[in-house]
Amino acid sequence: QPHDGGVPKRVVCTDVKIKRILQGVYDSDVAGHRGIWSTYVRPRDLFIWGRMFESVQDYVCSCPTCRKFSEGKDRDTLALMIPTQLHRRWYIDIVATPCLSEGHVCYVEAREELSNFPEARALQSKRSEPVG
Repeated sequence: QPHDGGVPKRVVCTDVKIKRILQGVYDSDVAGHRGIWSTYVRPRDLFIWGRMFESVQDYVCSCPTCRKFSEGKDRDTLALMIPTQLHRRWYIDIVATPCLSEGHVCYVEAREELSNFPEARALQSKRSEPVG
């Protein structure tokens, strides 16, 4: 009996039973091939076996259906953009908040990329004219 009063876990000893459990939580029509973590979480409250996470990981990574559909997907590489000039790039956002005073409904904030210098101004409307 578990210390928390929950349902006791069933110990699974054979590879055949482990495979049957994983097929039920991963390959069934209602399972949907959800990935390693979701496949691990579903049986862990009811069953226990040695190297449980590793066996789930191996099972999911060896799935022929998932391998077929994941092959050939173009993966965009992230290019690291290092700023070299001041004022070349700014990041701007508008934030609406009910906590502003004096009729202001939002504020616009901007941050310069190289210096990381922030600037903000409270606005009385969400239109672009007052920003100038």
